[in-house]
Amino acid sequence: VISEQGLDHLHLKMSSALAKQGARVDAIYLCPHELDEQCACRKPAPGMLLKAANELSIDLGQSWMIGDSNIDIEAGRAAGCCTILIQEQRNAQMNADHCVQDLHMAVSTILAISSQKEDAPTVSPSL
Repeated sequence: VISEQGLDHLHLKMSSALAKQGARVDAIYLCPHELDEQCACRKPAPGMLLKAANELSIDLGQSWMIGDSNIDIEAGRAAGCCTILIQEQRNAQMNADHCVQDLHMAVSTILAISSQKEDAPTVSPSL
């Protein structure tokens, strides 16, 4: 369990690390409910992602869910996102699209995949 102050510190540290890579955090969402409340926002339910998509006009099909547990990955998949599991050791079952060792590697992975998509030739369907 982490205190509210500890969580704020973690969010600030994460936002700073992302900013160093050229990324920006527009919002941070969290579920305030207890485990037994069975709300739509507690992961693995995708409620927080759906709320963010609605509030920030996000295309979840073009988005990434980065997490450090399979519950995070399940929420991302349920929302239609690509997923990255941050895991120091690769001994757990990998349900994510990608598995990396840290947040820096997650950002690098997203940037590399994004640049590959931009370089890819477009194909028009034939009728």
